[in-house]
Amino acid sequence: MLGVSEPAYTAEELANIDPPPFTYEGKTYTAYEAQQQMRKMERAMRKQKDRCIVADAAGDEDTFTDASIKLRRQKDIYEDFCNAAGTYTKYERTFVAGYSKRLASKTGSVTKVQNVIKNFRNRLKNIDTSGIIDPREKSFLEQLKKGSIPVNIDTKRQINHIVSKQWKHNAAQEIKQFRSLLQQNAPNTSTPKMHIPSRFYANINPEYMVAKYAGTGKFSFQKNNPFPDEFVSSRNYIGITFDKKRTNTSKLSVCKLSILKTEFIFSLY
Repeated sequence: MLGVSEPAYTAEELANIDPPPFTYEGKTYTAYEAQQQMRKMERAMRKQKDRCIVADAAGDEDTFTDASIKLRRQKDIYEDFCNAAGTYTKYERTFVAGYSKRLASKTGSVTKVQNVIKNFRNRLKNIDTSGIIDPREKSFLEQLKKGSIPVNIDTKRQINHIVSKQWKHNAAQEIKQFRSLLQQNAPNTSTPKMHIPSRFYANINPEYMVAKYAGTGKFSFQKNNPFPDEFVSSRNYIGITFDKKRTNTSKLSVCKLSILKTEFIFSLY
C-alpha cells in the first residue's frame, strides 16, 4: 500500500535485539537488569563524591579517606561489571558539581597510599629472616612479621618535619650568619655550629614513604631501645638540609624511620 514501508527489522532480529544474558559473580543479568545495576553503581559513586566534597570542606581527612577508598573500590567493580556485560562505562553519569580536578587528584593520592600500605602489610608477612646474622635485627623483623609491633604512622607529628615559610626564613638567616662567622674565624679554628633541622618537601606523604621503604634500609640499634632506627634511601629527593661544605641548603634522599612504642616517626637524616 502507498505510504506503508517494509519493517526495518525482521521478527527474528527483533527477538534477538538485546544482548544475551550474562553471569557476574554468580548472578545472571538480562540486558535491562544490567542497565539498572549500572545506574545503581553510578549513583553510589556520586554519593561518595559528595562525601569527599563535604569532608574536604570541613577538613575531615578521615572521612575523606574513607570516601575515597570506597569510591575507588566502586570504580573497580563498575569497570569489571561493564566488561562482563560487554558494554562501555559511562562516567559522565557520575558527574558531581564541585568534585573538581583537585579533589579527584587528592582522591587518587589517598587510594594510592592505601594500596601501598596494603602491599606493605603483605610484605611484612613474607619477611625472610633466614640470612640475617644480627640477632637483634632478626628478632625485630620476626616481631614485625608476627604483627607484634604496630606499624601505624604518626601523621600528626609529621607536620613538624615539613618545610614551612618560617623554616625557610630561619634557614636563610642561619646561613647568612654561618657564612659571616666563617669569614671572621681564623684558619684551623673550629667550624661554627648550625641549628637548621632537615625538613621534608610539602608533597611528601609519610604514610606512603613508610609503606614503600620500611624494611628496605639499614638498621641501627641504640642502647636501652629494643626498636632500631632504620635508614632508607628514596629514588627521588624528598627533603632539604644544610650542607656545611657548600655552606648552603642541599637536597636529601635519605631518611630515618624511628619506631616508638605505638607508631613510626618519619624524619630526615
